[in-house]
Amino acid sequence: MSDSVKAAYEATDDYEVRVRTHELYSVAEGSWGEWLVGQLPREGVRAVLDVGCGTGGILRLIAAAGIGERWVGVDQSEAMVEKAQGLAGEAGLSIEFRQGDILDPPRGEERFDLICACHMLYHVADLDATLSNCVRLLAPGGRFVATTNSRDTMNPYFAEVESALAERFPEINIEPAPDRCFSLENGAEFLVRHFDHIELRVRRDAFRFPSPEPWAAYLKSGRHLDMPSDHTDDEWAEVAGMIDRIAQEQCAGGELVVPKVAGMFLCTGARGEG
Repeated sequence: MSDSVKAAYEATDDYEVRVRTHELYSVAEGSWGEWLVGQLPREGVRAVLDVGCGTGGILRLIAAAGIGERWVGVDQSEAMVEKAQGLAGEAGLSIEFRQGDILDPPRGEERFDLICACHMLYHVADLDATLSNCVRLLAPGGRFVATTNSRDTMNPYFAEVESALAERFPEINIEPAPDRCFSLENGAEFLVRHFDHIELRVRRDAFRFPSPEPWAAYLKSGRHLDMPSDHTDDEWAEVAGMIDRIAQEQCAGGELVVPKVAGMFLCTGARGEG
């Protein structure tokens, strides 16, 4: 992962802002996590691995739903792993969390019937190596699930913010957050190199913001994902101020509805599995 991505996940604060925003302001019935868990296979699933598990929210839902008998979460961030362990303990769930990198997985005989990579493949530097390692960790007949966003998610509102900032700060070269290199539109192109069967399932939703503050907070939570790793606090203060102003303008008519599109790839028939 890039230095900016590592910095973004060294602490949990910005990540939790994004999670809470989806929980509090999404309009679809049921949460994203509930929808995802409802799509997952159950039959034949004993061991589950979540790579890039963050604070473990999806894995807690999987365990609570009774999918599998053993659950392991891996994340490169020590802070994420510590938070995940605490939250699982509070929920009374026996989940194992480890600090680690899917590009350097353990070399033992451990195999998993279900491996999930939830909104993280757009962060990895080497997609083919990551997917190859996931295939190696699959048990025979195992399933792999990758979730991501559409390239069009949160448009046109996010695009307006991105365009305004790029025009004002060309030297900063702000990129979309999250990075769009693995998306609903092109994900199958990467996955087909490693799996014989790929099924795409899409969920359409939207944010409904009653005021500009939560939308601005969501946008600003991508600071370390969007900004160069060597940016200054003064540069960020100017960017943050501009985000606040744009969010105010977008919410000038009252309630702001921001469409979002995400989904999952369910992959079977792993090549070279086990």
